[in-house]
Amino acid sequence: MASELGIGWATRGVLAHRVVFPLSGPDGIPTSATARRIHETDNRHDPKYRTLEGKAGYVKTLFNGGAIAHARQSGHPLIVVEGPLDAAACVAAGLPLVVAIGSTSYAYPDHFAGLTTVILALDGDQ
Repeated sequence: MASELGIGWATRGVLAHRVVFPLSGPDGIPTSATARRIHETDNRHDPKYRTLEGKAGYVKTLFNGGAIAHARQSGHPLIVVEGPLDAAACVAAGLPLVVAIGSTSYAYPDHFAGLTTVILALDGDQ
């Protein structure tokens, strides 16, 4: 499943020593990547997630974004979750039409245009 979703491990660069999740638009074309550290740290300057920066030409979009095109084509519901680990768990459970927005909001709501049913599976924190 990790291979199918393009999940990997970074050994160098700004995402080093983190699990890497590719980001893509609703067409499935890669736009960036986000990465999660796997252990707690006392370093307040080391965020849980890091995303390749826009100033380097990357665009923060969706994890498993290509699921939107499949949902449009099939007419099946799309599940929207916050984090890429949540999306990966859904795929592992047999729910492939799921995307992670990477936070509690998403900068490109037009990416969801044309979908007939969207299920929001978000937690209750701020």
